[in-house]
Amino acid sequence: MEYNNATPITNHTEHIRKRPGMYIGGTKITGFKCLLQYFLVAIIKNGLEDLIIEIGFHPSNKLKLKIKNIDTSTLIERLSKLNRSETYDLEFNCFIALSSEISITIHDIPGVVMFYGKQGICDPVASTSQEKEKSVLIDYQLDNSIFQDFNISYEQINYTLRQFSLLNPGLKIVSTDNASIDFQQNVYYFPEGFKQEVDYILSTYPYADHFLRIDKRERIDNYEYNISMCYGVYLRDSVIRSFAGTQELFFGGSLEDGIFDGLMFALKELAEQKNEPVRLTRRLIKKNIIVLASVQGPDYTYLGSTRWKLGMPNIRKAAKELIIKHLKKHPDMTLNLLYRFSND
Repeated sequence: MEYNNATPITNHTEHIRKRPGMYIGGTKITGFKCLLQYFLVAIIKNGLEDLIIEIGFHPSNKLKLKIKNIDTSTLIERLSKLNRSETYDLEFNCFIALSSEISITIHDIPGVVMFYGKQGICDPVASTSQEKEKSVLIDYQLDNSIFQDFNISYEQINYTLRQFSLLNPGLKIVSTDNASIDFQQNVYYFPEGFKQEVDYILSTYPYADHFLRIDKRERIDNYEYNISMCYGVYLRDSVIRSFAGTQELFFGGSLEDGIFDGLMFALKELAEQKNEPVRLTRRLIKKNIIVLASVQGPDYTYLGSTRWKLGMPNIRKAAKELIIKHLKKHPDMTLNLLYRFSND
């Protein structure tokens, strides 16, 4: 395909290509995972119900993607604005800027709109008519002059795809390895979100069962909370993981603190009502527990030099109140947990 009528490279694109580490953290597997997550976040923003993303991995770091159930009209408008100097769309700008070649075909009934780009420039080049389903087809070549001495690892990237699907209930991701001799395909689909993952973790322990279970998805102010947790019987270790958007919070912070604040408050309040002597510490209530939690919202504040610890008092307060409210609706569940700590 001829590439004509290209607009000048914008400052955004030029800066991303010269300093990719500032935007994605590097040009090896960690950077590529970040770049792929940027793209997935961009697509989620225009996704409709039952969004499906099919990703094929090909030799020489080439990707072929097909996206179904997406708002094609809004996507066309969004892509059309990318080369305007006043427009900065971090997810798409990074994904396109770090390609050596990209073509995007958008089936927007009754028409087809095509975008094509090289070295970070991407412009509309054609428009035709058709009567197929609404979908988006993308051919993408990662710029190997930037990602030098790097080859996509299908096994490593699938961990990221699975986690992304888990964080976005209802999103189906189909990944296919066409870069190796042995054909592989994986489908990630978690319509119930973390609830399914907690069930899976329990299933990996022989005889594991639980005596307290919370599965909550709730929007508070501008943030959506997704919390699944349980105290297990015969769990060898605790599993505690939290996320802000797609970023895993390895050092915890506000979301985790709020969850355990809520547990401590509810248990202490019930102990006083029942006149039940109990000694509660953070270390104790974190034993034999599975906690998977995420918060999705417009922005996040972190503590420290990494983005591994969330520092947002409003999220801590909301998570605490969410747990307290749920436990007050299920006093028998809370009482069972209280007796467990009373006997420790």
